[in-house]
Amino acid sequence: MYRVRLNTVKSPSACGLYLPPRILEGLQVQAGRHIEVQVGPRVARTIVGALPRTCISSDLKRRLRLPRGVLRLHVKRQGDRLQLGPFLGILGRPQKSSPYGEQTAFFRRLIARAKVMHIYAYVFAPADVSTASGTVMGHRPYKNSTSWVVRRCPIPDVVFDRGFFRGAERVRVAKMRTKLVEEFGVKLFNADIGSKWDVHQKLSAEEELKDFLPEAAMADKDSIKELLDRYSTVYVKPIYGNQGRHVFRIRYRRNKIAYQAHLRRGKTVRASVSTTAELMDALKATGEKHSFMAQQGLILKKVEGRAADLRALVQRDRSGQWRLTGVGVRVGSRAGVVSNLHAGGRAAKIDVLVSKPDRRIKAEALEKRIEEIVLKVAETLGRQHLLGELGIDLGLDTEDRLWVIEVNLRPGRATFRQAGLIESWRRSGRAPLEFALHLWEANQDADG
Repeated sequence: MYRVRLNTVKSPSACGLYLPPRILEGLQVQAGRHIEVQVGPRVARTIVGALPRTCISSDLKRRLRLPRGVLRLHVKRQGDRLQLGPFLGILGRPQKSSPYGEQTAFFRRLIARAKVMHIYAYVFAPADVSTASGTVMGHRPYKNSTSWVVRRCPIPDVVFDRGFFRGAERVRVAKMRTKLVEEFGVKLFNADIGSKWDVHQKLSAEEELKDFLPEAAMADKDSIKELLDRYSTVYVKPIYGNQGRHVFRIRYRRNKIAYQAHLRRGKTVRASVSTTAELMDALKATGEKHSFMAQQGLILKKVEGRAADLRALVQRDRSGQWRLTGVGVRVGSRAGVVSNLHAGGRAAKIDVLVSKPDRRIKAEALEKRIEEIVLKVAETLGRQHLLGELGIDLGLDTEDRLWVIEVNLRPGRATFRQAGLIESWRRSGRAPLEFALHLWEANQDADG
């Protein structure tokens, strides 16, 4: 596999693709011979010529549905064909406030880094896909401005799914994903791991993980009461929730059931009810469209008197192996229900959870323990789903026991940046691109 910078020429000869002699030799392709060239699902037959620099004819470029401009790609030989790529589609949900909401800056960085790595990346939504023509209207930042431009691109080789879709959208998007994978052979990673309840069940079935999971059940008036009677605190959350939205913390207080709920935009509500049946009414009143699950509350270590948990990011590298990218601590607001940064929390390094003396040694030992757990979580879920990364939330209780609280399919990166873990933050942006290269280069499924 070779990196190339593909210039467009109006070729007067029959040659559609020109490669330097050293690349032709490495690919074992003879100049002047007919060969098939593939981009995504499209294939065109042409003659390959030898030139000091890599060029493609405007005619071949049109037949392969390549976007205009100079293209930084890779070329590899796959059987009797040459393949140009990879084209990476980043699946995102357009927003009204900015192109992709809070993910806009992340997408810009991904696309800029992809260019350096000779990957052609673009963002797309389901409405941008035309399976009939085998093309996608790809969105890319325009130079150094805040504007975005749209280019007709080939259906991608690989898709990095970063789409937060809701309600009826989820059904339409699922159909599109299936079509891309089954009809066009797209390698699509991080599409789905099921609900939070599904994940809990999958991890509970693993002998090496079950002791790290808080007790949980699908939420109804009976299961919540049973957990409340057994533990001092119970958390109830939507099985498809994110950003800490609609999470309830529930406790017994003066013969009442007191709850504190995190709603939208950091709003917190406190109230009490007499029965768990009334509590179920409060859950329905949030307008949440999905079911809830109840989870054992944990007595976690605090930072400056505030709730704190750990966010670990695990990602797959260029060889397809799972690696721990970093671990940060999220410290909740003083009156908050959750420690999410969206809910007013702040980020810190892991050493805030360990005591002096020998704080660094203790922090390294804690991170090693975390690494063993989260890699096992990733390997377990990766056996059933094509995944490139997972954000795993853990708790450290007052007896130094680690708990896996939640697994996030589309984790953010802000914890590392805000905690000053700059290398972890940078690595978190490179890893999805390295994994995309792995999938394209391997040309096979990467399960496990």
